[in-house]
Amino acid sequence: MGPLVFLGLVGTRNLIGTGKNNGHLVGRTQDLGKNLQGSEDYNTPAPKTALSNVIRSDLWFSDGNIILIAASIAFKVHRGQLRRHSEVFDDVFNLPQPKDQDLYDGCPWIEVYDCPSDSPGANDFPTVATVLRLSTKYLVEHRQRCMIRLDLDWPTTLSTWDHKIMAGTPARPLSIVSDRCPPRPPTTLTPPFLIATRRGRERAQRFLADFVIAELQGCAPEPDCLHLEDEDPKSRMCRQSFYFIMLNLLRSVGGIVCGRDADPLFTLGQAMDMLSRTDFSDGHRQRGLRLCHPCKIDFANATRRAREEVWRLLPAWFGLAEEPARVDGVLKA
Repeated sequence: MGPLVFLGLVGTRNLIGTGKNNGHLVGRTQDLGKNLQGSEDYNTPAPKTALSNVIRSDLWFSDGNIILIAASIAFKVHRGQLRRHSEVFDDVFNLPQPKDQDLYDGCPWIEVYDCPSDSPGANDFPTVATVLRLSTKYLVEHRQRCMIRLDLDWPTTLSTWDHKIMAGTPARPLSIVSDRCPPRPPTTLTPPFLIATRRGRERAQRFLADFVIAELQGCAPEPDCLHLEDEDPKSRMCRQSFYFIMLNLLRSVGGIVCGRDADPLFTLGQAMDMLSRTDFSDGHRQRGLRLCHPCKIDFANATRRAREEVWRLLPAWFGLAEEPARVDGVLKA
């Protein structure tokens, strides 16, 4: 039995052994279950399953030697595979068992208070998420492989995120949050999420406002600016172009259309895109911004640094980490 099949058949909640005169297994498994957090209404152990009501699943190996029962659905599998892939089951099976045990189809059985539908399916994310949850709960060695797979959809570097986001926003963001955090009742997560998202949004908007003031509204022209010697400072083409960029950032025109007006990474990315766009209208024809090359390079570098800083600050903005220290106004590496 492959690891995905094993992980799919046992769900995500407390492991409780049952069976008449099976006290050793029951007691040990309950002790192990104390440290395994459950969720929903599975926190309270359900009544013992009546074997007469058990339904055999499609996962039924004729040469199996242990039966797992989840919500009256039975899975006949191999004890050796469970012991190999799960420290929890290995500990349970190491315990001595009484000779007089209830058997089902000639095999000992364990009831797990899990959902039998937690099995591999066509949708990739639920499958990997199920493996991740169960690997964490049952101490299975495949957890790191699941994390690597999830990192493909939810990268931890800005460059990889930019590449990923070009193909569209990944689905089910709240699912990845719940699967990477310890399981808790959903109602207890609502207030923390509300506070974290509000504070994170406010700090993201403040960062963007500070960037506009520092790099667009009050910045001095580059020493190498080709229009530095223009007689009328107000007519300098670079200054006019920066003013145009500032208005677009403050209005969050592109962000509002895409529903991402509070996303500084997206907004700063749009600012960089404006440097190469040629679809702006001056009332007569379409053209690009009239920025000289030195000013364009300087602004592109400033925007790139700002996006990297946003990426590093995001965990602190949402209360997931301490804010990195600064040296002379620059974040420490």
